[in-house]
Amino acid sequence: MAEVMGYSLPEDLLYHREFMWVKKLTDKSIRVGVTDFFQSKAGDINFIEQPEPGEKLTQDELIGMLETGKWIGKIYSPMSGEVTRMNGEIATNAGLINEDPYGEGWLFEMEINDPSEYDNLLEGEAAVKWQEEEIENPHQT
Repeated sequence: MAEVMGYSLPEDLLYHREFMWVKKLTDKSIRVGVTDFFQSKAGDINFIEQPEPGEKLTQDELIGMLETGKWIGKIYSPMSGEVTRMNGEIATNAGLINEDPYGEGWLFEMEINDPSEYDNLLEGEAAVKWQEEEIENPHQT
């Protein structure tokens, strides 16, 4: 696992520029979550609004919110497709997102429509460079 300026950035994942990560489960199935940097900057997450199974999403679409006591962050769909499964654990314990953003704190799974959209995600050195830029010059999420 890479560490970029104090934040974890697993090398086996792909990254969307709105702080979402993607793990390929199969050629057409992915698991989605938020990055360590995002959850750290958010603070203690106490509520999440996210898409439910059956919902159809478009890449880059605003699909939900994460809330802390004083902050609301937006979550985006990293790819187009249909949600197949939600992480039910975070509905009752949103703090899992803070505790383990790349493990138990995942958000949802989906079947993707267009594998060519993987080309719009970041990986490897491109992901590290993006993370460094965001830490040094963060944009509002």
